[in-house]
Amino acid sequence: SKGKDLDAAFGQAMDYVRALPDGGAAGQSAAALSCTWNFGTVPAVTEGDHGGWTVKLHPALKDEGGGVALRSYPDEALAARIHAQGVTRLLTFALARDFRMPLRAKDLDFEAARHLKEMDYETAQFADDVFEGAVRAALVAGREPVRDERAFVARAGERDALMAAQGEIRALALDAVARTARLVTRSEADERIPADVAEAVQNQLVCLVFRGFPARVAPERLKHYPRYLKGAALRLERAANAPASDRAKEALLKPHWTRYVAAVTGPDRAKCDAKALDDYRWLVEEYRISLFAQELHTAQTASPKRLDALWQEATASSRSSSI
Repeated sequence: SKGKDLDAAFGQAMDYVRALPDGGAAGQSAAALSCTWNFGTVPAVTEGDHGGWTVKLHPALKDEGGGVALRSYPDEALAARIHAQGVTRLLTFALARDFRMPLRAKDLDFEAARHLKEMDYETAQFADDVFEGAVRAALVAGREPVRDERAFVARAGERDALMAAQGEIRALALDAVARTARLVTRSEADERIPADVAEAVQNQLVCLVFRGFPARVAPERLKHYPRYLKGAALRLERAANAPASDRAKEALLKPHWTRYVAAVTGPDRAKCDAKALDDYRWLVEEYRISLFAQELHTAQTASPKRLDALWQEATASSRSSSI
């Protein structure tokens, strides 16, 4: 059915914090997990003895799903990302009961509801993901790290910012689901659209709207989704009349996207610069607009030269470690 069953793992691989390995930190039993702040002060760095050598470690609260555990990492950047997610999880535990907005059937049109069902994406989980994304955006991202209970309580008290972020992310995410549902239907129903073009567009869609995307994709990225999805609609429309032109443009795009997928799903993803790789992923989306829907304009200059430069930045550590 024109690629309907594409693997959604590509989209889910954008969760860098959870995809990154633990860096050698010891595991924790379920009994050691906490759902409240009971860690005292978590320092940014500690020193310890290892075989006669003084080693610097960076403590972080590690999100283990059902709770949070205190772990230590030799890599400062990795520890910072893990700590941010751990703090996000604790804030979610503390605030969800009173401030999480449920998703009801009347909030979805028929096609959007059907699309979520086909994704095996429960509405309760969708609401959880919207709330987690709001907590991260309003209370954690770009903020001073929370390292003690006093700071945690103060951050949890910023309710107005949290509710505003939740409303924004919810609206953007629901709009994206509705637009995606219509695009999937069109790509499968319009016999004029070549199968390979429909599959390429569906591949794009499943990497934009996947289970967990309201939590994993930052609001500043979600704001561009209407343009990306409108671009996909224009591509389908034009490919129905000029498939050869579409294939020529796809040939220009494919190498840049393929190497990204290989990086985030391959064994060396932890060696990549997570921020640069994320920036690269969204620059590919802008390049896609420049190829298939120029009239929508790009949010930044997107060219093969810029993509190659950002790719070099994202994978520099991976290349050096293989020498």
